[in-house]
This record gives sequence, C-alpha cells and structure tokens, in this order.
Amino acid sequence: MLYALHRSGRLVQVEMTMAFVDSPAGPRFTALIRNVADRKAVERRSAQLAQAVQSTRDAVITFDRTGTITSWNAGAEMVYGHTADEMVGYSHADRTEETGADGEQTDQLLPRLLAGEYLTRARSPAAARTAAGSMST
Repeated sequence: MLYALHRSGRLVQVEMTMAFVDSPAGPRFTALIRNVADRKAVERRSAQLAQAVQSTRDAVITFDRTGTITSWNAGAEMVYGHTADEMVGYSHADRTEETGADGEQTDQLLPRLLAGEYLTRARSPAAARTAAGSMST
C-alpha cells in the first residue's frame, strides 16, 4: 500500500502511475497520484454486504434483465435445495414457478421488477431434486 500526505494533514491511501517520456529536452518521468481512500471504503462496504448476503439464511437470488439467474446464495441453497452451480446461468422462468398473488407469470413479473416494484411473495423453483440427487425439470 502506498500512502501520501493529504493537504488536510492526514495520510490517505493512494495509487501512483508512472510513465517515461522521451522529450526533446531529454528523458522525463511523469507520475499521476490518485487518492483511492473513497474507492477502498466502497470496496470494503461492498465486501461486507456480499458477506451478509452470502451468510444469511434467507434466499437471495439475483438475475439480469433477461431473467437469467446471476447469483444464488447459501440461503437459497438451504431453502430450495439447489446449489448455485445448478441454478446460476439458467433462465429464471425455466427454473422457477413464478406466480404472483393474482396468478401473474414470470414474463409479466419481470418488467415490474425491472421498473423497481418491490414484490414480497415467495417463489419456489419448479425443478425438483430426484432421490439420486440430480435435477429434474
């Protein structure tokens, strides 16, 4: 780690990029020093949140705008019985029976979710685990 003295008098974490410049006046070095304290604080907070999501017993499942499952935490594994390896990368519509209280299907719910609507009803995956432990859809 590299630290520099901020004009406020406190030490801050920085990163430095140096470049060699061959100029008519002779060789020169230039350096760019960036204060990365804010970025490092965001990275630490992000890591804390990721740890909280991974360690909760609640199922936390994320998916992209196309409905493809992008993450599946340990809570989802406990609740649904499927590992992240089994679920990540699959279409949310293919792997879940997604209906709202009024019977809406996944293709109707996804636009609402993408618009920022908060839905609270729990869903369960349609894929069942066979007695041998393999997935069946």
